[in-house]
Amino acid sequence: MKSTKRWKVGRTMQKQVGIGKQDFAALRESQCFYIDKTDFIRQWWNYRDDVTLITRPRRFGKTLNMSMLNCFFSNKYADRGDLFEGIDIWKDSGYRQIQGTYPVLYLSFASVKADNVSDAKKQVKSRIVSLYQDFEYLLENEKLMESEKMAYRHILTEMAEMDDVTACDSLNYLCRYLEHAYEKKVIILLDEYDTPMQEANVYGYWEEMTSFLRNLFHATFKTNKYCIDGLPNRKLWRKSIMKKIMFGNSLMLLGIAIMILAGLELIYIGIMWASFLLIPVGFIMAVIGFFSKDS
Repeated sequence: MKSTKRWKVGRTMQKQVGIGKQDFAALRESQCFYIDKTDFIRQWWNYRDDVTLITRPRRFGKTLNMSMLNCFFSNKYADRGDLFEGIDIWKDSGYRQIQGTYPVLYLSFASVKADNVSDAKKQVKSRIVSLYQDFEYLLENEKLMESEKMAYRHILTEMAEMDDVTACDSLNYLCRYLEHAYEKKVIILLDEYDTPMQEANVYGYWEEMTSFLRNLFHATFKTNKYCIDGLPNRKLWRKSIMKKIMFGNSLMLLGIAIMILAGLELIYIGIMWASFLLIPVGFIMAVIGFFSKDS
């Protein structure tokens, strides 16, 4: 049987399509084929929305994009710029500076599947405790008060008995601890947020589960002042982008104006050499202006 692997000159294997890969770091490290969607990072960062809901059909790459955001922003991936080398977002020096500089909460409800509300809530609480375990090193941080450390330990040790009120506030609290420790607001990435609701609908505990999740989401996203929203540096970032766009537009319009004037000069005055010189100059200016505002 012939090998299905094909090799390039120099014994380097062609990029393979990684079926089902949802981990951005693993996909990049294994040199799998990747359709560059990193411009989504730029778009999301510039919109400055408090909450972004991504709705797409199954297998559209939502989880991979969430993983990409985590790898880009999370300080757990500081010094991992290699994951983004050679793709679009890494061409912008401004974005290279913010890679791996933010505390990020990244969790998934994909496996929250139960036929009763009690078990479903326990599964959600288990995911929350796992997050707390990931950041357990915060207990050694001097910036956290002793009362905050006590509350943190309570979450770690009381998973089975954790009441709903504590669970609903827990991610808000964790954001506060991270904001105190890093002096930066927190980015929250929640994947498969609707899986528990789908299960609740199938097994008949919709009202109880949606009430629980509504309170959790309200505390986590809507009333969470430690979660990233209108950050000062995002305003500065947006200001710098606007300056770049204004410069590009001005240069492009100036180039077009020069071409028009050169054309009129050729028609009405007949100075051939000046017109032929100014037209390409104006064209080059217009092209540079057009592409510089999108760079």
